Amino acid sequence: YGIFRSPSGQEIRINGFFDDYRSANQWKIRFSPKESGEYKYKVCIKDGSVTAESQSSGFTVHDSEHHGWIKPSAKNPHYFEYDDGTSYYGVGAYSPWGNDDKVFRTFVENKANFFAIWDINYGGFVNDAGIIEEELGRYNQEKLGQIDSLLKILEKNDIKLMYAIWPHDLFSETVWAAQWKLNPYSQITEAENVYGDSLSWEYQKMKYRYMIARFAHSRSWGIWELINEMDGTDGWAKGHHDEAYAWIEKCSEFFAENDPYRHPVTASFSG
Repeated sequence: YGIFRSPSGQEIRINGFFDDYRSANQWKIRFSPKESGEYKYKVCIKDGSVTAESQSSGFTVHDSEHHGWIKPSAKNPHYFEYDDGTSYYGVGAYSPWGNDDKVFRTFVENKANFFAIWDINYGGFVNDAGIIEEELGRYNQEKLGQIDSLLKILEKNDIKLMYAIWPHDLFSETVWAAQWKLNPYSQITEAENVYGDSLSWEYQKMKYRYMIARFAHSRSWGIWELINEMDGTDGWAKGHHDEAYAWIEKCSEFFAENDPYRHPVTASFSG
């Protein structure tokens, strides 16, 4: 991880992540500053029982034309604003399937600034590469690398991304588009118990930590959608409502504590 000190004296921890997209075989730290001026940083590592840290170094940050990330407005939390206070009004669509270059060009040509998808193995675009966690604790580098590429395209076109970490499919064995067997958590718990299962939560925390480290720096990373259409999951359908709400709160707290850019989080029901 890196420790960055901003010009105003704020200390920011940014976790590293392993990238093996196209055999990159690299550990990386991605950081986006929000202040202009002189930053200082050092890199800290732990490999087994061995720890070390680099000497302090620095870089200069200049003003840009970009407005930063989005967040609920300080003036009216029913609306959004950019990090610099400029108003943001999202215009776009949720497009989890049927995506291709033509669909995306239509977004761009009509000046859409919001695009939402979810993590599943169908639907075109990045989803054709499978789901992010196909094995417990191991992350699909092809999928992740394609999301990196998508973010670069979104940045170029000033579009914010809402990403559903858990579409209802992956928490469903008997309800709607049941894809529970694709979820490696099916090896450690039952679909209806996933919201309260302590071991699956340990794997979730590692996954969320990784996704924050890899993607949160992007000015086009907009909103973490914790789950899409929660009423389409076995846990909800079989009455585990309190567990589901407690899980939402627990996830929300994790992102608030671990996402240094404080991207908004959300969740949804169908209808």
